[in-house]
Amino acid sequence: MRRMALVLAGIALLGATGAMEVTPHSTLVRTLECLRNNTPSQLSVSDLRVEAQGTGVTTRFMSGRLYSRRDERGLRAMLHITAPQDLAGVRYLLVEDEPQDALYLYLPSLGKVRRLSGAGPEAQIAGTSLDLGDLRLVSQALRAASITMESATTVGGRPAKQLRFVPAIADSPYRRIVTAVDDQTCAILRADFQGADKSLKHYEIDPASLLRSGRYAYASRATIEDRVRGTRAQVSLGGVSTSAQVSSALLDPKSFHKRP
Repeated sequence: MRRMALVLAGIALLGATGAMEVTPHSTLVRTLECLRNNTPSQLSVSDLRVEAQGTGVTTRFMSGRLYSRRDERGLRAMLHITAPQDLAGVRYLLVEDEPQDALYLYLPSLGKVRRLSGAGPEAQIAGTSLDLGDLRLVSQALRAASITMESATTVGGRPAKQLRFVPAIADSPYRRIVTAVDDQTCAILRADFQGADKSLKHYEIDPASLLRSGRYAYASRATIEDRVRGTRAQVSLGGVSTSAQVSSALLDPKSFHKRP
């Protein structure tokens, strides 16, 4: 999940300035500041639903709960699966930290936590079209080496500013990430994750699904396409809170599997 609903409410975390050479009052700086102001430090989603299709997808529907927190060290996010029944209780935890991110899986049938490699089949989330690498997408933009403004665009009839992020992470599979930022709410309406010569992953919200939790705008419905694997996931969020305190125990590798 490095982009799972902070692939979703959380891809709106694209708010870092990176190494930019811009004037203090430029449109780029104002857009980035708007993004930062729409970035909650913590998030809880009580009803996360994923409908997936495509090559290799073995779990067509999944539901769960998501908890995340971001601080100066990076992102921590935990996904607790509630359905289908054979996967209920499975938990994934991402701990984003230097020098290396850590990914953990808890299987209730074995009563054990193990650390994942974060690559290949074991990084896929419960047989859906999403994988744990998706959770890294937001941070790769946040750690951008450069950010530039592109031509204005529209998404679903909504005017948006378009930004290009170049990831600073050495092992990033993406050469650039092009995002469309809603003029009105500062939410991310679209993000295209590109390789050298083509789009690799594409995220786009349903503009009609824009809602607010407190002062933060987020999309309650979005689509994520993996254009390399030929898969597609429709993700919806319910019970979103940016104010309820997320327990540190839920985001700790030593205790995330023990908490209700």
